[in-house]
Amino acid sequence: MLLDYIDVVIHVQHAQERAYYTLERLWKDCPPIELPEAVAAGRPDGSRR
Repeated sequence: MLLDYIDVVIHVQHAQERAYYTLERLWKDCPPIELPEAVAAGRPDGSRR
């Protein structure tokens, strides 16, 4: 499954498909994006709980 939100593209795959397509190799030249702490912890509302 591919979710395209213009600035962000999300690939959802089973492990076998992930190994076959090796998308990490394709995207390795892209700079990493640091996420805010709340988002990285799974709290998109920004709360610190």
